[in-house]
Amino acid sequence: MLRAAIATLLVVPALSLGLTAQNPPTFQTATELVEVGAVVVDGRGQPVAGLTKADFAIEEDGRRVAVSTFAAVDADAPEEGSEGRFVILLLDDSDAPILTTRIKAIARQFADRMTARDTLAVMTLNGSKRQTTNEVEAIRAQIDHFRPRMLALPSFARVNKNDIAFTPDLTCSECGPPARIPPSASVNMPRHALDTISSLARQVSHVQHWRKSIVCIGRAGLFDVHVSPARPGFPYGWLDAVHDAATADVSVYVLDPAGLSFGSYDGALGLAGETGGRAFVNTNMFGSAVDQIWQETGHYYLLGYDAGKLRKRTPHSIKVTVDKPGLEVRARRTRA
Repeated sequence: MLRAAIATLLVVPALSLGLTAQNPPTFQTATELVEVGAVVVDGRGQPVAGLTKADFAIEEDGRRVAVSTFAAVDADAPEEGSEGRFVILLLDDSDAPILTTRIKAIARQFADRMTARDTLAVMTLNGSKRQTTNEVEAIRAQIDHFRPRMLALPSFARVNKNDIAFTPDLTCSECGPPARIPPSASVNMPRHALDTISSLARQVSHVQHWRKSIVCIGRAGLFDVHVSPARPGFPYGWLDAVHDAATADVSVYVLDPAGLSFGSYDGALGLAGETGGRAFVNTNMFGSAVDQIWQETGHYYLLGYDAGKLRKRTPHSIKVTVDKPGLEVRARRTRA
């Protein structure tokens, strides 16, 4: 099983995370092998099993490439020794206690579905020290200890890069200690959220033969960021988050606990789509969203192709399709 020690997260520094996989799927050696985890769903959004290597096609930069390695992963299979899921629950601790209660309730639904095969960790957006574990009770305890720190978003624009700001004294039963606003968060909270995704993705980048998932349970508006003047068409932090998630083959899911908020949330939808995940917004059906995420994190296909002879360009586009009607493929769309 995978186990990892996650160093203290002061919002978005480089983190130390050591991971090993004892029973990964078997792959042949290939020069510059690119691996892509792909979820295939039917019209009801349910993962489709039973596909073969011949059912898949991959294009990189518009050019067809041969699928050289293939594995079908079923984390719920009864076979002894098969691995389960690898999921990081990223909880938004920057909001009000009323949403924190809902965030914890949603996170507990993931814990309720967990078995000894599954490897999870509970991280917080504004800093935490956690260890991945296969123990259900440990995950439940991490969720129970989750508290909001209520970073005030308007204050970010007034904090100089080297300043430290604190929230006022908090007296609510759900609230934790006053929050420190670090330099990396001084631009705005959306950039900070993207930096956190990048940081966590980099930690798991060396874990191969595994589809990893970050499930952000928090306001989808966190990822609605401003466009960078230096990079027209891309918001601050966007390219870095997509790049780091693509490099690590990490799928990002966003589950908004605000329910029916009727926002646009293009940032969350775009980030999830680019990384092969999905954003669940403007919905109160949290149980159904958890079910779908849990199914996708445990039922997928690992595809590999040799990119050694392709022309060098960064980033490279990836397109995965299946030769069967009525099916949708969710996989990362780029690689470094």
